[in-house]
Amino acid sequence: MTTPRCDRHVDRAAELHCETCSMSICLACAATRHLPTTTHKFLDIDDAVELCREKLAQRAAELSERQVTCLGRIDDTNARIEALRSKIKPF
Repeated sequence: MTTPRCDRHVDRAAELHCETCSMSICLACAATRHLPTTTHKFLDIDDAVELCREKLAQRAAELSERQVTCLGRIDDTNARIEALRSKIKPF
């Protein structure tokens, strides 16, 4: 697995994720630009990665369900089209 990098200091590893700014940050950024006293909320970077994975898995499952529904609708529509075509008498 690749170590997440600070969005501002790409040469530094991100150790935190600022939920307020949706940024991966290093400790230097946490101490200077994302002070908790200014309503910034942090997550440990590993926790943030895990949370992101869980959200992605949930979204993938939702999209898979929608895909199945859409494919079923396409099949139904195609069947209706064929039924209509069969009712049309050729000239």
